[in-house]
Amino acid sequence: MSYTWLYLCNIENTKKLKATIALIGKEEEICNDFLQKLNACNYPIIYINNKETDRVESQIQTIKERNIQADIEIQSCYKEGCWEADVLFMFADGTDWTKDFFDEISIFTTQKVIALIAQGIDNWTSAYEKLESLKANLPNAKTVFAYCETDNFECSGNDKEAVLIVSEIFNDSGILNFINNN
Repeated sequence: MSYTWLYLCNIENTKKLKATIALIGKEEEICNDFLQKLNACNYPIIYINNKETDRVESQIQTIKERNIQADIEIQSCYKEGCWEADVLFMFADGTDWTKDFFDEISIFTTQKVIALIAQGIDNWTSAYEKLESLKANLPNAKTVFAYCETDNFECSGNDKEAVLIVSEIFNDSGILNFINNN
């Protein structure tokens, strides 16, 4: 009698699944630039904006025409977008979050990485207040503060793994190079 053995192994060079990233914020240039950089590295992206605009739809359509494998979705419902995402990038510029907003997404952010993205020294106080608001209203999320300046990038938080995830996304996608060159 002969036996055939099938060995299943984890091949190191297999394609690694990338985190689905939700971008939450107003239609600002920095959010659009993140969208393009993350797409270039084939991250699945959910652009969450409760006020869908022709400009965003047009930009995403252009990206999809250039890259037929682009995995970008526009979501107008914060709950749905947060539920689908692994990592949330929330932009400090011009975004006002209400108690209703936090109540809507809190159940879907438990143990998820949420990075508050702030750019420029002018935003420091406002960004810090928003970070404290995130921590207070979403206590079960892994909150990371990503502060970007022309020659400086800081990523900090209480969860070491979450900080590493955000830093890797920034490095992989070239976002740091983009920030440093603008």
